[in-house]
Amino acid sequence: MCGPLLRSPIDAGSKYRDAVLALAKKFKFSTEGIERIQHFHKDLPLFFVRAGQDLELFHQIEDYFVSMAISNNIPLTFINDSEGRHAFDAYDDNNQSREIIKSTLHFLRINLGLLERDGNK
Repeated sequence: MCGPLLRSPIDAGSKYRDAVLALAKKFKFSTEGIERIQHFHKDLPLFFVRAGQDLELFHQIEDYFVSMAISNNIPLTFINDSEGRHAFDAYDDNNQSREIIKSTLHFLRINLGLLERDGNK
């Protein structure tokens, strides 16, 4: 999504929320056309992290995407960081963020063939 560009307005409070949502819509962050997300490559594992404190608009898109992946029986690794904000991985130096980053790197190492599922290579 927009990463650090959205951090300041969202963190500053609700008076900026309308402006952020308008910006998100301008850059086509909307649920319009979301029903087209129906076909997935069954041999392509997905890794998805949801930031629980992100904008509701993003949650709607993310929730639909994840439900479609599950209904299509796609290999999916899903982490819900209930306290995470947008771009938590770039801004929040805490145990939860570090664990999610470690999990992401582990997923990539396995799925790029750099590490066997048993941890060897």
